[in-house]
Amino acid sequence: MRAIGSILYGNNLESDWVSFKINKLAKLPQHQTDLLPTLQLSYDCLPSHLKQCFSYCRLFPKDHNIDVQKLIKLWMAQGFVKSSNQNECLEDIGYGCFIDLHWRSFFQEVRKDDWGIVKYCKMHDLMHDLAISVAGKQSIIVDKNTENVNFCKKICHVSFDFQSDWMPSKLLMSLFDRKERVCTLLLARQVIDSQRSCDAILSNFECLRALDLEALYIKILPNSFDKIKHLRYLDLSYNKMKLLPSSITRLYNLQTLILVGCSELLSLPRHLKYLINLRHILIDGCCKLTHMPRGLGQLTSISTLDVFVMADKNSKSTDAAGLAELSQLYNLRGKLVISNLAHNLHGDAANSEVANLKEKVHLQSLHLQWTDDVNDHDDELLLGGLQPYSDLKALQVDRYMGMKFATWLSLLTNLVSLKLQFCRNLQELPSLDQSMSHLKEVELVSLTSLEYVNLERDYSVASRKLFFPRLERLTIDDCPNLKGWWKRNGPTGLTPTTSMIHQNQNEPFFPCLSHLNISGCPNLIFMPLFPNIESSKLRKISFIPFQQTAVPMKSIFSSCSSPNPFTPIRLPRLRYLELEDLEDIERTLLSVLSFLNIENYCKLDNLPKEIANLSSLKFLYVGDCPNFTSLPKGIGNLSALNSLYIWRCSNLSSLPQEIANLSSLKELRIERCTKLESLPEGMHSLNSLFKLDISECPCLESLPEGISNVSSLITLSIKACCKLVSLPEGMHGLTSLKDLDIKECPSLEALSEGIANLSSLRSLTLESCDKLALLPQGIGNLSSLKSLALERCDNLATLPQGLHGLTSLDQLNIRECHNLESLSEGIVNLSSLTYLSIEKCHKLAALPQGLHGLTSLTHLYIEECPNLHSLPEGICNLSSLVHLSLERCDKLATLPQELHRRNSLKLHIAKCPLLSQRINDDRIRLCSTCVQAYSSS
Repeated sequence: MRAIGSILYGNNLESDWVSFKINKLAKLPQHQTDLLPTLQLSYDCLPSHLKQCFSYCRLFPKDHNIDVQKLIKLWMAQGFVKSSNQNECLEDIGYGCFIDLHWRSFFQEVRKDDWGIVKYCKMHDLMHDLAISVAGKQSIIVDKNTENVNFCKKICHVSFDFQSDWMPSKLLMSLFDRKERVCTLLLARQVIDSQRSCDAILSNFECLRALDLEALYIKILPNSFDKIKHLRYLDLSYNKMKLLPSSITRLYNLQTLILVGCSELLSLPRHLKYLINLRHILIDGCCKLTHMPRGLGQLTSISTLDVFVMADKNSKSTDAAGLAELSQLYNLRGKLVISNLAHNLHGDAANSEVANLKEKVHLQSLHLQWTDDVNDHDDELLLGGLQPYSDLKALQVDRYMGMKFATWLSLLTNLVSLKLQFCRNLQELPSLDQSMSHLKEVELVSLTSLEYVNLERDYSVASRKLFFPRLERLTIDDCPNLKGWWKRNGPTGLTPTTSMIHQNQNEPFFPCLSHLNISGCPNLIFMPLFPNIESSKLRKISFIPFQQTAVPMKSIFSSCSSPNPFTPIRLPRLRYLELEDLEDIERTLLSVLSFLNIENYCKLDNLPKEIANLSSLKFLYVGDCPNFTSLPKGIGNLSALNSLYIWRCSNLSSLPQEIANLSSLKELRIERCTKLESLPEGMHSLNSLFKLDISECPCLESLPEGISNVSSLITLSIKACCKLVSLPEGMHGLTSLKDLDIKECPSLEALSEGIANLSSLRSLTLESCDKLALLPQGIGNLSSLKSLALERCDNLATLPQGLHGLTSLDQLNIRECHNLESLSEGIVNLSSLTYLSIEKCHKLAALPQGLHGLTSLTHLYIEECPNLHSLPEGICNLSSLVHLSLERCDKLATLPQELHRRNSLKLHIAKCPLLSQRINDDRIRLCSTCVQAYSSS
């Protein structure tokens, strides 16, 4: 219906609607569930350029998060986005095409940035099916389900989606017969032989317009990029090369060069200025890049330059660009980071105006980064010359060492985000409250010399309405000398209580502030009020600023004569509160609170009984409170509580029986409570509990029998409870249990036989249970079990014969079971097993002969089994096996004779001295056909 509505929108004549109904809508098949014909109709009504743009999206997998800017750049590379007006920006036209398609419901689930620009989107599965249909044979995604695809003669656009699987190189080679037509090749994040594949691509696909080689672990690029002279889009991000070949500078049609995350890259090509059509160069994350090449300023078409690196004092390059290179780049848009501002090698700090930033009218975000060893006087001159355009939306400044900030800050009247970090000498800021009415986010981090955000004046009642009317998020961290938002002019010598009375009567407030985080500001006492906060994290500060907002006037006056340690407060929207290491906290009741985290509060010995009144509380976390001894009995009244987490409360010895009344409790976690001896028997009443996690409680000897009746429990995890001897006998009652993890319980001697009846169990992990000698014989009844891990169970000598009943088992990991002498013969009947790993089993001498029964096995890893002397011949018949790894098996001397016929097998051999010698003697027959990874060291 939405698709049809988008077709008719804008047609105001009744005749147009009637014509559509008669000529198009009536021809659609009636009473069918197939919606593609209707969607096809909406596609048919698109202009031709939008049809091209949409069908190109067939290259993305279903449910893929599409990067909208990347998509637009790919459209531009294919020539789908064109301009009829010289003054029109291609990127804006491309974004308009996207918005048009989104409005017509071809895209959905859009995610926007802080300025309302769509960054990511998805396609509905039906729309993806439509894209496949209309793209026909011109576009294809190749994945592990289409390995035997035959590329037709019309193929133009190809993407590979093998994720973590090894992509057969023959697939890429099979494209060579169609190389004259292939315009798009997307190989991002594939597991391939990147070096050989790179050479092949550049030598064969001369018509490429878009090439994506992201995250292929390329270390050296071939110097033959000039063979693909039509290339417009090149993505080399997240690779390991140190240098780019000079041939890249002969890609005269290149529009987009992406090098994001190339952490080893040292420099850009010297003659980058020859790429006269370059519009986008992205180098964020190239942390070893030392400078920008001279001549960059000649590329006047550039609209995206995310980072501009100034040469540092140790740079010996004579080709380093200075700030003047930015002067003529008037089309810069989006975000610009200027890094390494410690040394302006190409002019004095006073000449920083040559960057001409105030003429970059399309720039939305500016990030200025200094280094640590700078002169504060030069910093002030340098910053003064880097004035941006007045419409800037976001400003971040790091490690600026001047004492005063540039006055142009107050001219940025449309600023939405302001972040000042590690400016340790900064003592004064321009007045912000009157000029920055659009600010939504402010971060002040490590401004260690700052005492007041505003020095100019105290605030009057008249100024309240104009005080940061849109500010939503405020973070102040590590500002140890900060005393208040402003320097007070009122009476001195006030006690905290009387000063609160004074403030509540006169101070301005943040009308829209919803998220407040303050940390490491012990001297902060005076703040504007924040009555509408929804989330707050307070750490290592005085509690007074919070009380100034929270405590109503009548409570303040009453507390003057008779202090009430448990005071109601007025924060009607507060849902999330974290308190850590506060110096003067008072017990305060927040009746609408849904999240309460009390952390690192040494004086807390118990929670007050009034906590039972927190009727909306869903999450209660108490941690790092060494004197905390008990929960109040009234905790059972917290009818909305979903999650209870207690950690590092070393004096907590038990939980109250009333915990059984928490009817909504879904998750209970207890960690590092070293005196906890028991859990309440009444836990069987927790009929909503689905996760129980107990770790590092060394005094806990047993679990209550009542836990066996918690039929809702899905996950049970017990770790580092060194006195735990056994599990409850009635565990068969845990009918919903899917995951059972028992780790580092050295006193555990046996598992309950009731485990054999856990029909829903999917994952079982037993780790570091030193006294565990046997697994229950009935373990084979776990028909839903998919993963079994046995690690560091030193007393385990054998596996039960009943393993053959684990018909759903997909993964079996056996590690550091030093006394395990053999595997059960039942293992050979695990027909669903795909992954088998055996590591550091020192007494294991052989594998079962019937191993060929593992018909689904794809990965077999055997490591550090020094007594293993051979592999069974049946391993050659494992038709699904794609990866066999053998490491540190000192006595393994031979491989099965038929193994060399498995051409598709990836075999990894390392540090098997006898086997390595055998391979060296027979390398031609064996290694050339199947050993893809080999090390004799």
